[in-house]
Amino acid sequence: MINKKVFSETKDKLIKINILVVSGFLIIFSLFTYFYFQSITYNSIDTKLKEEYEYISLQINRSSYLNPIVLNDPRDLVYIYDHDRLIYYTKTDYFDNIVPNDTNEKINSCFTYKNGKYTFRELSVTINNLKIRIIRNIDSELSLLRQLLFVISIGIVFSVIITYFIALYLTKKALLPIENAWYTQAKFIQDASHELRTPITIVSSKLQSLLTVPSNTINDEVETIADAMNETRRLKKMISDLLSLSKEDA
Repeated sequence: MINKKVFSETKDKLIKINILVVSGFLIIFSLFTYFYFQSITYNSIDTKLKEEYEYISLQINRSSYLNPIVLNDPRDLVYIYDHDRLIYYTKTDYFDNIVPNDTNEKINSCFTYKNGKYTFRELSVTINNLKIRIIRNIDSELSLLRQLLFVISIGIVFSVIITYFIALYLTKKALLPIENAWYTQAKFIQDASHELRTPITIVSSKLQSLLTVPSNTINDEVETIADAMNETRRLKKMISDLLSLSKEDA
């Protein structure tokens, strides 16, 4: 009889393969999406910081240090140094001190760092004897990225669940013709075995009957021998028919 465990194992393997393929694709696509938006976010912030620098540098060239500097974006924090002496700063409650620690040696480039519970993006530029630090709090942008990552993760989970049920349906549908063919083949083998067993049993019975009367001559057992030969010819014809069927199926 057909082994149902084979179909169950095959179905489970196909479902696992489908889930792994879809999950792998979703994870790769999700990572690409997340890092793409992360790159866009940081590039946008860097562009705004550089625009702020251009806006501030024009004011420094035209006015004295005593005049307040007007910021292009009020979210930006500006610190200007002249030979390591602070000559201008933006008041804020983000830092414990008036001036945030300047421990990063990156000049003329943007970088990210944390200060307490806040995260900042900074552009530090040196021009002549002046050093200009433009800082922006990016917690809101990072919060949006975390929300995006959360939504992507939830989407992956739901997609995997949906993929499981779709893979289960498609696998059952794909294996159904094979399962039916296997059942048909098993039934055919059972029927053929039954048909072959009958002539073999008759021939065996006739031969055993000959052994019970060893003193009889061939003339005495003509009928028995004829029956055995008839069943042998029947058996030969059945085997020939089975071979013809197997060649047609091939």
